[in-house]
Amino acid sequence: MGSKLARSEQAARLDQIRQLLDAGLHDETLATVGEALEEAPDFAELHFLAGGCHWLRQDYPAASASFRQARNLDALRFRADGRLNDLV
Repeated sequence: MGSKLARSEQAARLDQIRQLLDAGLHDETLATVGEALEEAPDFAELHFLAGGCHWLRQDYPAASASFRQARNLDALRFRADGRLNDLV
């Protein structure tokens, strides 16, 4: 999640977010993801988790935006990002 948190803190935050999401606590999930994104706005997994939460809330435009952001930030270079997809 960026350099502001130690790796153990990052893992704990991700576990907390996943637990909230699994429990169906969507408002709390999005609030926690929002706090984490303030510290690490370029962390793709946080955007992906936000997208999943939005999807479960049936907020499909927000889910799509979060999933696109996660894809664009993903470090796996064999996946096409939004810029390349727009060209095709």
